[in-house]
Amino acid sequence: MGNGMNKILPGLYIGNYRDSKDKKQLESFNITHILSIHDYPGKLIA
Repeated sequence: MGNGMNKILPGLYIGNYRDSKDKKQLESFNITHILSIHDYPGKLIA
């Protein structure tokens, strides 16, 4: 689904919006929290 995340530090990854929605990828990397930074206002997650 996503383009693939890149490891920055142990336990810290960077990726795009589609990566943040890829549940299989999040589970495989044991990711439990997401910080979202974007350049447009609006609610992305309901």
